[in-house]
Amino acid sequence: MNNFKTIVIIASCIFILLFSSLFCFKESILMAQMLDSVKFEEPGYGYSIKYPSDWIYEKKGNATIIFSGLKGTDSYFSTVNVQKLFSNKFEEGSYDSVMSVINDLKNQLINGAVDTKIFDEKDYNYSDSIKGREFTTEYSRYDEKFKQWVVVVPGKNNDFYFLWSYTCPIHLYNEYYMTAKAMLKSWKLD
Repeated sequence: MNNFKTIVIIASCIFILLFSSLFCFKESILMAQMLDSVKFEEPGYGYSIKYPSDWIYEKKGNATIIFSGLKGTDSYFSTVNVQKLFSNKFEEGSYDSVMSVINDLKNQLINGAVDTKIFDEKDYNYSDSIKGREFTTEYSRYDEKFKQWVVVVPGKNNDFYFLWSYTCPIHLYNEYYMTAKAMLKSWKLD
């Protein structure tokens, strides 16, 4: 009986090590791909971010960039968005804190989508000096279920706020999660 327990414990440890190694290997491959990626950086946006070389970006207005895979691929439906939102210190702004951005976004989701669930809300540490918030949400829109990861951080002097999000049909979320995570890690505020 003791030999059987020992074998089970050893087999379990080997399985855990192999599984952990595969996960770390996949993350290492994605991080390596991001090193060979394209860098978005333009004056006035307040940040730079790397994205996969087989993805594209689209500018929406003066302060929003949407990154996605090419049309005709699954990654086309997986988007990483970065928005620069002005604070209420400016005429065009309406936010006074990271929480006001988070609350506004949650209200938009609750009022504009169906079956909205918000979970995993917590502090987000961009750096030692820049603290924000993050959460994950699931919702339905246009008869499709989506999952979204949202991060909000303040800009310089709280004059504006940055909203980073990864949005995807729920069945594709895990497939592109590591790409989104690598993009988030590459995101550098000015």
